[in-house]
Amino acid sequence: MLRDPALDDDTKERTARRSALILLAQFGIITAVSVAVFAIPAAAVWLADLVGFATMGAVWKTLFEPRLITGAALFFFVLVWIQRR
Repeated sequence: MLRDPALDDDTKERTARRSALILLAQFGIITAVSVAVFAIPAAAVWLADLVGFATMGAVWKTLFEPRLITGAALFFFVLVWIQRR
């Protein structure tokens, strides 16, 4: 659209500004969702530590256990593979 010789400069500028605003809004949405995705589990772990259900150290140790990481990766790989069939 910006290279279209039939359009005047004002139209091209409005289009570029509109596209920039859409891109900025999408960045804001992605940022907000990313914060929520990390904050919700972190809050759950913090709450579990606060009430004495599990300690933060035990949760971190479990999360970085190779068997858990491998199992979760395989689970999601199979899930995606089944959905694409």
